[in-house]
Amino acid sequence: MTNYRDMYFKLFVSTGQAIDELQKSLLKAEEQYIASPDLGAQELSADDIVRPKIVLDKAAVGENIRRLRHKYSMSTEQMAAIMGISPAFVGLIERGNRGASLNRLCIIANYFDVSLDSLLTPPDKPEER
Repeated sequence: MTNYRDMYFKLFVSTGQAIDELQKSLLKAEEQYIASPDLGAQELSADDIVRPKIVLDKAAVGENIRRLRHKYSMSTEQMAAIMGISPAFVGLIERGNRGASLNRLCIIANYFDVSLDSLLTPPDKPEER
């Protein structure tokens, strides 16, 4: 009889080891690429690399969601039903007090047939009333 628990454990351990080896290989390749003299780069280690952080502007996202809701004359209750959250939480998102999850942003983008980028990008001009 096959012992699936042992098979799973062996697979888990070997997968973890493979991932560790892959990470080490990628780190080494990154160091070699950065220090490559034909690219005119300085000698840097992987620790010297500063990776940009993505910062989500909750106020801009909230403003874009509010604009969409107003454009289609929807109530916060209707928007909440689409997003699967409470109307109060929709208000918090629209005011920029709370952030919407990526899943909820995708739901909104699909529902209104807009790009995810258009929800994340700060509006260019003030809304006309």
